[in-house]
Amino acid sequence: MKGLFFVAFLVSFSISGSLENPTRITGDLLEHWQGAASTSVLSLDSAMSIHLNKGIDELCITGIEVTSDSLNIYLLGIPEEDGIPFLLATGGYRGEYNFAKSLARYEEGEICIYFQMPYSARYSMSSYSWDLATDVLVETDHLTGDPSLDALGRVEEYLEIGQIEEAIVELNDIMYPSNYFDETEMETRLLRAANRFALIASEDGNYTEAVDIFESLSAYIHVSPDRYLYIFDSLDYSGSNFSNYMEESEFVNIMSNRAIFLEKIGDLEKSSSILRHVLQLDCSHTISYLSIADISWIQGELSNAERFYSTYLGLMTSSGLISEIPSRVYERTHLSFVTSDSDVPLTLLSEELLSIESFPTTHMTTIYRDQQNSGVFRFSDCRHVILDPVPLGPSWSINFDSQGSSLSVSETIQENSPRFSIPDFGESEDLALIATDEYGDTLWVTSFEGEPLEWVHSPSLVQLQDGGYMVDNPPDCFAAENLVSKLSESGVEIFSTVLETTFILDSKDDRGEVIPFIGSFRETSRGDILVTGSAAILLTDPKSSFVCLLDGETGDIQWKVNDYGLGMVRINDVIETSSGSFVAVGSTGLRKKTPNRGPGSWVSSQPFALLIDQLGEIQESFVYSPEFADNFFIIVELNEGDNEFLIVANDYDSDQLVLVEAILE
Repeated sequence: MKGLFFVAFLVSFSISGSLENPTRITGDLLEHWQGAASTSVLSLDSAMSIHLNKGIDELCITGIEVTSDSLNIYLLGIPEEDGIPFLLATGGYRGEYNFAKSLARYEEGEICIYFQMPYSARYSMSSYSWDLATDVLVETDHLTGDPSLDALGRVEEYLEIGQIEEAIVELNDIMYPSNYFDETEMETRLLRAANRFALIASEDGNYTEAVDIFESLSAYIHVSPDRYLYIFDSLDYSGSNFSNYMEESEFVNIMSNRAIFLEKIGDLEKSSSILRHVLQLDCSHTISYLSIADISWIQGELSNAERFYSTYLGLMTSSGLISEIPSRVYERTHLSFVTSDSDVPLTLLSEELLSIESFPTTHMTTIYRDQQNSGVFRFSDCRHVILDPVPLGPSWSINFDSQGSSLSVSETIQENSPRFSIPDFGESEDLALIATDEYGDTLWVTSFEGEPLEWVHSPSLVQLQDGGYMVDNPPDCFAAENLVSKLSESGVEIFSTVLETTFILDSKDDRGEVIPFIGSFRETSRGDILVTGSAAILLTDPKSSFVCLLDGETGDIQWKVNDYGLGMVRINDVIETSSGSFVAVGSTGLRKKTPNRGPGSWVSSQPFALLIDQLGEIQESFVYSPEFADNFFIIVELNEGDNEFLIVANDYDSDQLVLVEAILE
């Protein structure tokens, strides 16, 4: 059954002609009228100045559906006394209609009916003349259109010629925009257009214009102007609607371009902020590391600058692009690369010094010349993780013949050495270290300030050459400090010092969550303590090496240095040379990109050496690329004053320790 649709329109015009005997509506039309009148009739326009004859003082139009795109329409006059309309004229309508959004008006002698389609700007309208002689509404014109579609067409034209602001004005004025375009898809199109024309401006040196083009995007009201701040990493990006319309790599490059233009005009803070978000998405985006490093250097944040320069160096090196690295990077990092034909060579003395299976490479080690025999060097597993009572470990002797060429290795087990343990957490208010003899009798007990659960994670002990001990007590996970203590041979505490990651790395970031890794303790000729290892603020950050010199009596830090090498560094050993300077050795490499926020893993591990002068200033850092070693473990000076060193290195491919002679200067 066809339904009756009604809408009341105030139509103001004069009736000139003969309406002597208008008839009232009856039957079904009256029934539908009465049903609709209770909710849909608009009040009489009291401002009407023209008197309608026969007591008619309001006009309205109703429509009865014929098909989905046609109506029979009726012009009705409503008398004041009883409200039962007179039928004044009839006509037809062809086209889309929507009574929920419609209007009628009288204009220049014609009645106009207008419909706007649901949730769109699309419209359909017809104009009629009223033939009073036949009581017929005669259609004189029919129009359809869609202003929103027209606006989208203009947007296309504006984007093609780079008028980004004009395109955004059109987009912001579109009615029901989500029914015409996906807001995120449009944002990607705006980004592409902005990037294209900003690059054109930058080619002519117009960086301010390039920045302004990007800044104009903030007027696009359908998304946040700082969207990039809310994309934390690749997981966030891949899970967002944004990834449906733009590859992550393209987004990263566009954001990087924007940051570079900001840097060019001196807006360093905003540039750095964008670049850091770029690296959260793609930690291998090489140019961003260089840009952040340059910005940090200009702002006087030298530690940050070194960190980002080093990672940039690592990425460029691994890509075979060393020749394209700007000279300022080397000047600001002290980094040098040592190849097989360099003037600072490595000589392999032994390919199979010792199997890794019998040598705990994850522990700190030391090497020294035997005081009784100059042809013997001794190295030992001197770090002891205290989980159960454990004795001091074995040591190995490297024996040279009188010409210094033939080698042999022998193992020595220390007899009657103390056993070390810590009490159960519930038995002590403070952290305690217990030394016992081989029969379990207590030799001494030392307590350290602090709750056991506050510090104990994997405490370890190192014996110094004078018979005393160094103890490091890393806390439980996600803390950024390490308690370092020096004990006498009888267990008397000489000092305790807390090494904080933020202090080691000169960081302004107080969110540290990574325990400083201790690589080795070494005693200097004056009785001070060299401490070395690696540190990072967050799990996802690059790791820096560090070397600290602690006063042997107080534990006060006399100086400290850190170096990021190729972006990830671990220092395993450091020594004082006969000249009073210091040499540290370890490995450096890159951090592999991971699809999550975890710490990732190393790639391209290479031996690393750091030269430090007597005042604690870095003089040079070397990255080596020998075929026979991936990591330097321990170092000793061969001959005083000639810069020759003996290094125990690691070859991961063969799972062997190797012995290397090196010239470092």
